[in-house]
Amino acid sequence: MMNNFMFQNMPGYIQQEIEGVMSKVKSLIKKNTIFTLVSIPLIVFSVFNLFILLYRYGAGTEMVYVLLLFALLGSIGIALYKEAKAIRKEIRKVSSDQIVERIEASDVVNDYQKRGFIETIKKQPVLAMSVFIQFLQEEKNRKENE
Repeated sequence: MMNNFMFQNMPGYIQQEIEGVMSKVKSLIKKNTIFTLVSIPLIVFSVFNLFILLYRYGAGTEMVYVLLLFALLGSIGIALYKEAKAIRKEIRKVSSDQIVERIEASDVVNDYQKRGFIETIKKQPVLAMSVFIQFLQEEKNRKENE
């Protein structure tokens, strides 16, 4: 079963399909979470300490190495955050591609409607999951009416 509370109250057939999509991006989600959880505290810690050190002691020669250390930690944090952002884009792309493949594989929904679902997903990838759920409901309705 899925651990995501957003999909707990959905019918089993929708949960199964979403689990299939999520299984494809599980490793990317884990990597994104780790990078984000490391980067944000690193950025906050380094910026906070840089301001305190600069305010309290100034940029004297005795503090240069400490300031450089905090600047380096901050830049590492920013690099990790940018990588996490790139991974989020990859997650959206992989999940959208998986959803489009599933829609194209359907024999129940007609081609005109499939194209509509796919175009919506490609134009607005943020809505991919809700469009996919609409597709699954349409597919189930057509199967029941046959």
